[in-house]
Amino acid sequence: MGFLRRPGGPAPIGTAAGRHVHGDRTSSGTSRGRAAAVGLAFFVAHVGLVTAHVWAASEGGTRPIPEPPAIFRGHHHPWHPVLDLLRWDAILYGGIAAQGYASPEDPHQPSHLVCWFPGLPLLARGVHAATGWSFQAALVAIGLACTLGFWMALWSSSARDVLGRDTVAATSALVLAWPGSFLWLAGMTEPLVALLSLLVIVWWAQGHFGRAAALLAFASATKQLFTVMALALAFLRWIRSRPHPARLALELLVSTSGLLAFCAYCAHAFGDPLVWVHMMQRNFGKMRPWVVVDVRHYVRHAETLNGGFALGGVVLLLVAAGFLVPALRRERLGILSPGPLSPAGVEVLLWTLAASTTAFFVAVDSRAGSSFFSTFRYQTANVPLFLLAGRGLVRLPPRSRLLLVAALFALWVPLGAKLTAAYWGWRWVA
Repeated sequence: MGFLRRPGGPAPIGTAAGRHVHGDRTSSGTSRGRAAAVGLAFFVAHVGLVTAHVWAASEGGTRPIPEPPAIFRGHHHPWHPVLDLLRWDAILYGGIAAQGYASPEDPHQPSHLVCWFPGLPLLARGVHAATGWSFQAALVAIGLACTLGFWMALWSSSARDVLGRDTVAATSALVLAWPGSFLWLAGMTEPLVALLSLLVIVWWAQGHFGRAAALLAFASATKQLFTVMALALAFLRWIRSRPHPARLALELLVSTSGLLAFCAYCAHAFGDPLVWVHMMQRNFGKMRPWVVVDVRHYVRHAETLNGGFALGGVVLLLVAAGFLVPALRRERLGILSPGPLSPAGVEVLLWTLAASTTAFFVAVDSRAGSSFFSTFRYQTANVPLFLLAGRGLVRLPPRSRLLLVAALFALWVPLGAKLTAAYWGWRWVA
């Protein structure tokens, strides 16, 4: 694979000798057909790996499907879709698609489901209306389609031009080995968030700000983190080209219009535009943003899966920051140049998005009176962080790179099998 090849001569890491490049971007390289085949191969490997984990978890398909917790039994359909991974939030997304946000007892009062955003349920409703499939089957289809879309988009010529072929290959290995890969097929938002994040990053780096803003309009109705991304991108946009404040405000308005539309719906239906915030506070406690710099809190929960991944994410960002400074000096702050971003500009973009989204995940996941409880799941779809890790990986010597990738597969794949089995058995991964 390309990311295991030693760069030749003065060519930047991520390129092959003899090719015309811009920074670490390959302008010729592998044909589109071959790249699409590689993306499809990673998709097949992804689904096959998760299928093997589920098959092992069910002891070859002979063990009865475990009963869900009592709170979910009223939502659980007797027919079990592909791989039977629809657990926890997937059941709630199916409930939103089927019945909306109103309380069954009083249509003028919100149910607890208002904590979850409408983007994925709207897609499930669309698939249900077009095919007649159940909402569970629709969630399975959306997950598979978005997972395939992510792999094909990652190996597209646009992504390889922006990120570099070696970074794409390294990131692919990291995503495939990641022990949370089963969550992409669990009927929740992970594959949709990953696909939308990747497209926004590539389009923004290419200078297609309007296209990225239009995609964020839908994305901001899918997950709260896209509002954080929209704010971070507006900040970079201001630094890069100093657009007229009215134009920047319009782009930001478009980028967050999905969230604003959901708030408008909440105001119309329940008289409170922020009822989803208030319901989250009531169910999960208030956010503690300062936890991002609370070292004692990290140490206290470092032995847990979610706390350890939260700590690891922040440490990785600090390491990435160490790579960022020399890149900026070498490229003279390429993010300020007109047109598509230079390699240093791409690095600034990824570092900014990874820092903001990781900080948001850590802060939102550690609420008053609780430890980290979903950081591992959220980091599964933290595409900027995976891309940063991929860019860091290709900086290593080829032999060290190969050994590290092999070690990650040896450690992460067995852990992924254990976590899949726990999730299949209705035990939340914590």
